[in-house]
Amino acid sequence: MRQRWQITGAVILLGSGLWCAAQSKGAAGVGPVLLVTKDGQFQGRLLRRDKEMLWVTKAAADGSVFEAGIPLADIKRIRMGTPRVFAAIDQAGSETQVRAVHDGLDRLILSLKPFRGLPGIPMDEAILRKGQLYARQGLWRDAIRQYEDILKQSYECEQKDAARLRAGIASELAGDPKAALKYLENAVLPEDDEELLSTALFSRANALATEGRPEDALLDYLRLVVFYPFVQNNELRGLEAAVACYVEIKDWESLHKTVQWLRQEYPDARETKRAGGLLEGHREEMEAAGTVLDEGAAAVEGEPAAEEAAPGTPAPARADTEDIQVD
Repeated sequence: MRQRWQITGAVILLGSGLWCAAQSKGAAGVGPVLLVTKDGQFQGRLLRRDKEMLWVTKAAADGSVFEAGIPLADIKRIRMGTPRVFAAIDQAGSETQVRAVHDGLDRLILSLKPFRGLPGIPMDEAILRKGQLYARQGLWRDAIRQYEDILKQSYECEQKDAARLRAGIASELAGDPKAALKYLENAVLPEDDEELLSTALFSRANALATEGRPEDALLDYLRLVVFYPFVQNNELRGLEAAVACYVEIKDWESLHKTVQWLRQEYPDARETKRAGGLLEGHREEMEAAGTVLDEGAAAVEGEPAAEEAAPGTPAPARADTEDIQVD
């Protein structure tokens, strides 16, 4: 390998890889990490980023530590251990613990900021998890700001799809269906994460229904019922939500059959009682349209009275906050 020495700073340039090393007395940096480059891999610590060069520590054969400059284009991956604060997120229960986790995530994000966008740096993952923590607290706007921070970056990262879905979910829960659809309408749904997929589909359906698009909402509600019935109680909550859509489009036959099925399979569920109350509120319209209502469609004990169930145009059904998986 061709070598040339420079006096200033005792810098060594090693061949086409342009490895630059200057003697250093072990700067702390971020790490340890495993740096994988086109010329091999080694352990070290991240020191700083200077334009198109990443400066790291590297151990010499005699045990001394050097600062090595690596062209960013030569870096394939930076492998870091999972930050301890990530494990603390799920364990945080009290307000004090949650605040401590937020502080830990803030410190981690600050330490990784100079290296953001490099392959393997978990800064976007830390920001995503901070957003999820805000969502768990019901702080939807704060959560959305975290997700937007990821989405606005010019580089591609694997957290962008999840950030887009979670921003849509948070927007819908914050009462902004238009913003929710901006994120969710053409989003890529994660088939390998049925919890997130279910929450995103349900939020999208709620937003569509609120925006006066009950047919489109039905497609999402029924997709949950058919393909993911036992994830997040999708069968029950999806059919209840579908009932409100059937009222909107005046599909009385489907409304009748859905309530019958709910009464048969989930006779004591609150969702069934609400759906039955909605049917009773539109009984006259259904009979006028020729829908045959047998005795099984009569109001059962515990269902709301017609005037309470349907004071006007039905709002789309939505799960309570505790029923929706936001983290």
